[in-house]
Amino acid sequence: MNRRGFLRATGGIAVLGPLAVACADTRKPAASGNAVLKYAMSAEPKGLDLATTTESNSGIVIHNVYDRLVELTADAKNVTPGLAERYDISPDGVTYSFALRSGVKFSDGSVLDANAVVASLRRTMEVGQGASFLLTEHVKPGNIVAKDAGTVVITLDAPFAPFLRALALDAVGSVVNPTVVAANKTQADPTAAKYLARNMAGSGAFQFVRWTPNQVIELKPNEGHWRGRPKLGGVLFNSPVEPSTAALQVERGDLDVAGNLPANLIERLGGLADVGILSTPLLDTTYWVFQTGSKPFNDVRVRQAICYAIDHDAIMANVVKESGVPLRGPLPRDLIDGYDNASEIAVYKRDVAKAKALLADAGYANGLKIDSTYVPGYGTLKQIAEVMQANLKDAGIECSVGELPLSTIIDKVGKGDLPFFSWKSSMNYASPDAMLYTKLHGKATQSVEGNIARYQNAEVDQLLDRARGETDRKAQDADWLAASARISKDVPWLPLYQDVDRRAVRKNIRGYKESSLSRPDLFAVEKS
Repeated sequence: MNRRGFLRATGGIAVLGPLAVACADTRKPAASGNAVLKYAMSAEPKGLDLATTTESNSGIVIHNVYDRLVELTADAKNVTPGLAERYDISPDGVTYSFALRSGVKFSDGSVLDANAVVASLRRTMEVGQGASFLLTEHVKPGNIVAKDAGTVVITLDAPFAPFLRALALDAVGSVVNPTVVAANKTQADPTAAKYLARNMAGSGAFQFVRWTPNQVIELKPNEGHWRGRPKLGGVLFNSPVEPSTAALQVERGDLDVAGNLPANLIERLGGLADVGILSTPLLDTTYWVFQTGSKPFNDVRVRQAICYAIDHDAIMANVVKESGVPLRGPLPRDLIDGYDNASEIAVYKRDVAKAKALLADAGYANGLKIDSTYVPGYGTLKQIAEVMQANLKDAGIECSVGELPLSTIIDKVGKGDLPFFSWKSSMNYASPDAMLYTKLHGKATQSVEGNIARYQNAEVDQLLDRARGETDRKAQDADWLAASARISKDVPWLPLYQDVDRRAVRKNIRGYKESSLSRPDLFAVEKS
């Protein structure tokens, strides 16, 4: 799990289209409305500057106040037009040309043209925080240019297949008004980061009104948005309250949408006539990490034995329940066509006899003692750890279970001091590359954001390197699938489940769809 995993911070974009792609706009203008959506946040936002924050509570506000060149569908699999009504990719996969919509303006009436897009992307690179590495690692500022007022051209240093997905990340591709930046910058703050941490200047479907910390963030419709006026009369993002209070507010109609509630409260709300429960698989995954560079976990047979000893079905049925779906290999579902049914992926079911045989073959016929660590107070990790402890005992593995605060675990993980521990990952962008390359490539950083398992496999590295440069979608998916299959057999992680967001939504709210990256688009939502 990275630090943002527990905050469910992600963003990204979906699949690269074929070369010389022309996008067709499928999003429809909306009718006007005056009702205000009241949305419960799970935590106070860290800030509102798209260039400095990647956590999800900031992200949902940013997503609806700013526009991007391209957007992500709710299932994170496809690209839809944004500010760019079409784009072209050169045959070598290096040069991207974006044709902008004409007549788009920022909410203050300023023109949004190619120069504004270029200035915004370069600003993100200059700030150098958040997810800016998805630009700085692949393109030089001088290679982001305005060919003319309606065309942005970006030339990468080398092919990077998930680039469009990265551009659609709120923390990368959201376009901020350069006029506002210029008006609020200082010598000490040349990017106006201090101002934009508490204010917003976008062209999105909604316009920022105010942020009263620990109370509310208010948005109003952008009357001149290029898609038309949103159906809502506004949005109130309410600061978090105690879960039972939030549930009561949903029941009374004081809140319209609320998530991150305990299962018992979700079930109670789901039993009400005027409240529905929306379940959405997220691109967040929960697993236990093996320290593959340390004994006994440097032996793949030990790692496989532990995977066979665990009763995955019982954990899902009795502990996780509706809050997750079983994880196959290292990736969430649906990111690669055919992945969910691919026979190449090793899927572990409980087989105590096989676990014992693998241990004996590894030299542990008389059993094994190991330590396991989890983060307390987060979901069902404690219950999962206890089930795993009992399962492992049946296979002759004595597992001591302990808990450590997240901050301590992060410190120890970065030093490689924990042998077997719980982790949760949120993908920075909706591509297999975000999980496989950044967390399992041999050259990936061994920090908490990277390869914390210290996993090394030259075959996997070769496949991932090749996938990054592929311009053919089928060939790219084939490399990612082959890498995933190899990883599933090496098991640097004990895969558990893909998180499912269970959100209470009052039934007078129509058109609300949760995003797999926790960035719902509120443009088409209406309230009666």
